[in-house]
Amino acid sequence: WAYGQRKRDSHLDQTHWENPHLVSLIVMRHPIDRSLAGDGFVNKNYGEESNRSPELWWDFANSYVTNNFALQKLVGKECCDGKDTDPTFLLKAKELLSRFTFIVDQECLGDGILQVAKTLNFTQEQVQAIHHWADQSDKKYINKDKHKATARERINNNTTYEFLLERGRLDIELYEWSKTLSIVNCSEVNGKDNEM
Repeated sequence: WAYGQRKRDSHLDQTHWENPHLVSLIVMRHPIDRSLAGDGFVNKNYGEESNRSPELWWDFANSYVTNNFALQKLVGKECCDGKDTDPTFLLKAKELLSRFTFIVDQECLGDGILQVAKTLNFTQEQVQAIHHWADQSDKKYINKDKHKATARERINNNTTYEFLLERGRLDIELYEWSKTLSIVNCSEVNGKDNEM
């Protein structure tokens, strides 16, 4: 399977992750933040966040992008049934993630990628190029001088937000667990955990 292909012949758990010639990396992100990042599909179907009606927010909250999306990608689409998702799928996803060479937390993506490069003994020039990219990435995604709206603030509806927390409970648990395996502890880099 290659990135960008719609279908793959085998599932991720059939990959020989322990192959010494394979370097595997996955970027993990808080599920609600990931779903809010959206894409053309989300904005086309539910509108821009600032113009989304309560009804469209509710439709978004019940869409596939909020249905334990990371679990779906790791263990298969058949796994997920919102808040009723079988917890055995969480265990399977954790088992699979623990086989990856690197886990990087999106919250400190630049620092994580830089640490991966150093761990893989990239040349000084390559590390400097990645460091430059990381600085630009952090500036693009995190304006440290400005308050970054939390997911709760962006959704601006406690009922919808609480529903998303419950619907994606296992995805959130997977993300929180993955942070313990991340090559960089973002709370140490950022100085504190960000409020969701």
